[in-house]
Amino acid sequence: MGRPPVLTPARVGNVARHPRWLYGVLRHRRVSGRNLVAEGGFRAAVESVDIQTRELMQSTLAWEDVAWIRDLWPGQLFIKGIGDARDARQALALGLDGVVVSNHGGRQLDGARASLDCLPEVVEAVGDRMEVLLDGGIRRGTDVVKALALGARAVLIGRPYLYGLAVGGEDGVVSILDIFRQELERAMILLGVSEVGDLGPDCLERR
Repeated sequence: MGRPPVLTPARVGNVARHPRWLYGVLRHRRVSGRNLVAEGGFRAAVESVDIQTRELMQSTLAWEDVAWIRDLWPGQLFIKGIGDARDARQALALGLDGVVVSNHGGRQLDGARASLDCLPEVVEAVGDRMEVLLDGGIRRGTDVVKALALGARAVLIGRPYLYGLAVGGEDGVVSILDIFRQELERAMILLGVSEVGDLGPDCLERR
């Protein structure tokens, strides 16, 4: 998938085989990019995303920039993408309120450690002095149990709620959250745990 996208014969053929999808795109203008740019259509939207990507992916970004943001922002401040104890301690030293242990879905560096594998050392490094959240790979209630048992305060979900949103709008998102709650409660019952705070490493067997 390149930017801007190129209509190759194979892609044109693929679109031709999915008329309902094409109708939905044309009817709802899903690729118009009007939410990103005032005018110029899809190509201008793609160029806008390219510019934002170049600005975000800078090798010059450093902890000094985080300290600058901390000085400017008096509210709650979390940093996402923490993967080891050293960075967690640095975030704590800068006065951040929490960290999100995440490898960004493995899209940026596909050989990076799984978020769940990074979680215990981050929790050990900061203790209860800051919030530790987990992001990545949460697909069911038992995934939430594992994260909480390893010390996460909470988890972030991305794709599941987007799937629910795509299928059923707001009701779909509510349904997804209900499924997560039911699966979490069922897993706790089967583990013999009555409170979320009672979940701990003893509930897990590490392979």
